[in-house]
Amino acid sequence: MNRKNQIYEVFLQSKEQGFTANEIAQNLGLDRANVSSDLNKLVKEELLIKTNSRPVVFKLLSHTLQQSNKSQIKIASSEYKYEYFYDENISLRPAIEKARSAILYPPNGMHTLILGETGVGKSAFAKRMHDYAIRSNVLEKDSPFIIFNCADYANNPQLLLGQLFGVRKGAYTGATEQKGLLEKANNGILFLDEVHRLTPEGQEMLFTFIDYKLYRRLGEIENERTSNVLIISATTEDPESTLLSTFTRRIPMVITLPALRDRTYEERLTLIKRFFTEESVRLGKEIVVSANTIRSFLFYPCQNNIGQLKADIQLACAKAYADFITHKHDKIRIYSTDLNWYVKEGLFIEKKVKHAVTLLNEHFEFSPTKGITSNQQLDHSADTIYDRIDTKYEELKQRGVAQDELSLLMENDIESYFTHYLTSINRKLSSKENVQKIIKPEIVTLSEKVLKLAEEKLSKRFNEKILVALSLHIQTLLQRIQSNKKIYHPNITQIRDQYKQEFSVSIECVKMIEDFSNVSIPFDEVAFITMFFVYGNEDYKVPSSNVKVIVLAHGNGIAREMANVTNELLENEEVIGIDMPLSEPPQDFLIRVKDYIKSLGKLNGILLCIDMGSLSYIGDIIEAEFSIPVRVIQMVSTAHVIEASRKATLGYNLDELYQDVRNLTTFFINSHSNKTKQPEFNRSVILTACLTGQGSAIAIKNILANNLVYDKEMLEIVPISLLNKNELQKMLNDISKERSIVCIVSNFDINVPFNMFHLQDVLNMKATKKIQELITYEETYLKMAETLQDTISLKDAKKVISVIRRALNDIQAQTNKFFKNEDLMGIVIHMSCMIDRIQNAQPLIPFKDKEDKINSDYMLYLKIKKILQQIEDACDIIIPDDEICYLMEFYSRHDEDSIKSIVEDIYINN
Repeated sequence: MNRKNQIYEVFLQSKEQGFTANEIAQNLGLDRANVSSDLNKLVKEELLIKTNSRPVVFKLLSHTLQQSNKSQIKIASSEYKYEYFYDENISLRPAIEKARSAILYPPNGMHTLILGETGVGKSAFAKRMHDYAIRSNVLEKDSPFIIFNCADYANNPQLLLGQLFGVRKGAYTGATEQKGLLEKANNGILFLDEVHRLTPEGQEMLFTFIDYKLYRRLGEIENERTSNVLIISATTEDPESTLLSTFTRRIPMVITLPALRDRTYEERLTLIKRFFTEESVRLGKEIVVSANTIRSFLFYPCQNNIGQLKADIQLACAKAYADFITHKHDKIRIYSTDLNWYVKEGLFIEKKVKHAVTLLNEHFEFSPTKGITSNQQLDHSADTIYDRIDTKYEELKQRGVAQDELSLLMENDIESYFTHYLTSINRKLSSKENVQKIIKPEIVTLSEKVLKLAEEKLSKRFNEKILVALSLHIQTLLQRIQSNKKIYHPNITQIRDQYKQEFSVSIECVKMIEDFSNVSIPFDEVAFITMFFVYGNEDYKVPSSNVKVIVLAHGNGIAREMANVTNELLENEEVIGIDMPLSEPPQDFLIRVKDYIKSLGKLNGILLCIDMGSLSYIGDIIEAEFSIPVRVIQMVSTAHVIEASRKATLGYNLDELYQDVRNLTTFFINSHSNKTKQPEFNRSVILTACLTGQGSAIAIKNILANNLVYDKEMLEIVPISLLNKNELQKMLNDISKERSIVCIVSNFDINVPFNMFHLQDVLNMKATKKIQELITYEETYLKMAETLQDTISLKDAKKVISVIRRALNDIQAQTNKFFKNEDLMGIVIHMSCMIDRIQNAQPLIPFKDKEDKINSDYMLYLKIKKILQQIEDACDIIIPDDEICYLMEFYSRHDEDSIKSIVEDIYINN
């Protein structure tokens, strides 16, 4: 619905109520000037009236005036609804104008022939003509629209004519009296699809009816009948070769509908959105569609036009719905990797065509109630462009994307990722002086030299913001190389071919960085530097999510001070603190908060940071009264407020902001003086969790304590209380960094990467034996440490085994591959022996075809290498790639026999 129709609909729904332009603008989230313009157009078109007061109030025409101008208003109203179809279908405008003329032609319209390929929408277009005729007062509201496909009876001409004209009783053996479609369509429209399948005899009978509005039923000789019917026919064939010339001469209006390939990409995008919205309404569920899915549907060769496009979209939705109801996805989500192969071909075609439509890296959400929304797919979980690309690459690999498709998908998204990297620079760090507070001065100087060289070679000028971005990037680059992390650009070939001049200059710049740092820089880095020169001369603006951070706290000055400290540190005035003195009634405090929110104007969301749960009720009140999404963070500190303000400034939306800030609250608060020191495993834990309160969790703990045998110095049963299931994921992640989680016992089901038992199975003793076995494994690890320390002189074996187990837990969680306890023990023994050999400078066993193994699954290699850094830090060693390859072998062949055989092979060969 276009803007003017949207505004008019507000008045139709409200009946007698009047509105000012400002009220409409705020209600619909539109620009006031545009709203005012549309309101005055509606007044000129005699749909609204306006008062002479200040401010001006617009109202629907009074009931009496509406009745007196009924026909004019009906026609005008029809124009608005028709306009939506007209405006967004540029290629159909000639056809629409002809259709409009055919319907309005006096006295009863003009018979029409619609031409077009299969699937272009001839039936739908005919139905729109019928709707338009009713809205224009040409036809009555209940006038019939009869559809008849001549092909259904093409092999039986007699039956076809009987369907069309009717049958006299006894016309042929067994014939009964039957009304024809011409009779049923009286005072309406008869749509004859595939009219070329009508026999020459049938065509002659039809043009007689067209000439005189007279016809006879099949078998009748003298009795002539009459009917007032407008005929719209359609064919996919050339009418000159398939229809009688005497028939076509009687159809004065011929409308040709263009094929989908001849329509604009904007029109096709509109159709795609419409079809997804229809499926959302049909399912009654939200449908989330990825950017690459939209691209695939927009560009793939859709041979059978709109009909096929709609069918393919329905098929994609059906597959996604199956995944949803089988709990594979939490929503109906559609990715390009789930589409049929011929639809995915659209991603390849996109690169070969020049098109005007602009597609951001965004996904669409189609809702049966909210319509269509889109969100840019920006990954805030990573801090550098390298991490963003690695994360995206890994995500696509996990979905099973083939290598040839993967590079193409990465190419589609690479510019968006890079642009976000530039725009995520804090706007208060956009000067050289501020940059030097967080970046080494020599790095800034080097970046200036690099940009100066690029400016001379490329005849471009780069602003200070690019200096900031490049300095941060080079500092991250050198840190990454020092950490032995791979530098990888998925589309270096395309970058080199597309931006030859910038690429050539980047090679020189990388040499400058090598001379400065005395390290060898991978060639892939040239592509990253190239991207700075390609996009860096544009004036990128920091995105704004328009989310407000508000601090509420009891007492005098607490909220205000947290806000002041945050604003001072970040050099902005984005956060407001509102204090609630203990003597102030809650009602008065609420009024003050609401008055402040009223002064802010339109917002996309509010993050409330409160000191105690007693203030959380304010969030619900604000959300209901102002229709603004609100999220509440409880028990906040200044650190929470700083993080919230920083990320709100960077453009995070409300949900991203809420999740990231809430994740600062950990189950265990660590106060290590040495931040690089890895935490050791303390006592292992069995967690008892409950959604109904800590009392129930404690009761479960007591049940376990009475039925299990365990060493309390080795194992602890810890009750935890949760407000909802979602909190458990974050809490378990924090606990697992500190303690070994033996299992979880709870009164609700949840999917977590730990041994999980339901309270019911504990009460009926089904789970007790299994939990006791898990405790035995924990005790075995302690004995393993004692044995290893005695047999291979492993230094601090208990600590080594703890950090190995922690690393293995991380690898299992990130790869989503989990081993049996006995298999894990084999890997722990192998890694303990490996650490002992490295510490004692003993040779290790080389891995055959190491390079091939790494290249075969490079993302798994990166994952394991990163996780093993905690072992390297704790044991002061460097783990060679050969050992990483052995671990990759474990995780790629994680059945029982293969792990045992791999471990045996390593030590037998040694």
